[in-house]
Amino acid sequence: MQKITLTPAERLELKRIHRLTEKPKVCDKIKAVLMKADGYSTKEIAEVLLLDDDTIHQWLDYFLKRKTVNDWLGYRYISYSGKLTDSEQQQVKEYVTNNVISDSKQVILFIKKSFDKHYSLSGIVDLLNRLGFVYKKTTLVPSKYDPIRQAEFKEDYELLEANLGEREAILFMDGVHPQHNTTCTNAWILKGEIKEIKSNTGRQRVNLNGLYNPHTQETITHESTTINAEAIIDSLKKAEAFYKDKDTIYVIEDNAKYYRNKLVTEYLETSKCIFIFLPPYSPNLNLIERLWKFMRKKIINNQYYEKFAVFRKEIDSFLDGLPNQRDELHQFIGTKLHLLEAS
Repeated sequence: MQKITLTPAERLELKRIHRLTEKPKVCDKIKAVLMKADGYSTKEIAEVLLLDDDTIHQWLDYFLKRKTVNDWLGYRYISYSGKLTDSEQQQVKEYVTNNVISDSKQVILFIKKSFDKHYSLSGIVDLLNRLGFVYKKTTLVPSKYDPIRQAEFKEDYELLEANLGEREAILFMDGVHPQHNTTCTNAWILKGEIKEIKSNTGRQRVNLNGLYNPHTQETITHESTTINAEAIIDSLKKAEAFYKDKDTIYVIEDNAKYYRNKLVTEYLETSKCIFIFLPPYSPNLNLIERLWKFMRKKIINNQYYEKFAVFRKEIDSFLDGLPNQRDELHQFIGTKLHLLEAS
């Protein structure tokens, strides 16, 4: 067979395609050509790649008859930075930013239609990564939230926080209802494999009302059969007992009906707790929501508990262990309120 000689540009292009492609056969073809160019015999290449001599010979013969590397591979593996101009790349970035792109083929079509240029799937993934994009889940946000009211609340909260006295405390309050069901979320899994987690159909749940102090990472929880006015009052009594050295406790919560119940309103008249209501549809401003997310991450997501009693015990253990996780809570939850981006 004729000797294969590669130009420096061709050698770089082959290595680049090898790095980007996910197709094993393409990788083997490229290895065969690079090895042949480095002086290996067809037999030696076949032994290294665990293939037969005829297959290697055919690949190399086709390569010698090539017009371009892409022509030999029968696919367009074009994805280098110079393919699009800086201006065109910026247009692609704006397109992906301003639209919900769930399939990278949409970007390929956009580039083809806008610039009459072609990208492969591996090439477009490489381009998107270089433009700063990652492939992850979208996030649900309330459709009726008011960005102006949220911004005003954040400003008022930061003013309250900055002027908080030594005998005052701020708590965020919310209820949570972890149910005895398996919840599947993302996990690292070998490509081509699946990772199965047992499911159950349990309907039992734990009803908790919680209060969280973002500055000390202190948590107060109260369990009840249901979260109602009586359960809220019991939670407030716990908070007052816990912070007996405080004269005023600011309690920030959403607009659930039980917080505005007549019994709760009457209790607050003689309580050192002062309610501060969040704007409607603003769970992003309630820091205790991040605590419940932390709980789901630690003991609920991707976890199977055969018996409700075991599930319940894990929740109790998690809550009891929170004082030992203050550093992690501070990092995970923080103290800053996050505004949603108005669209």
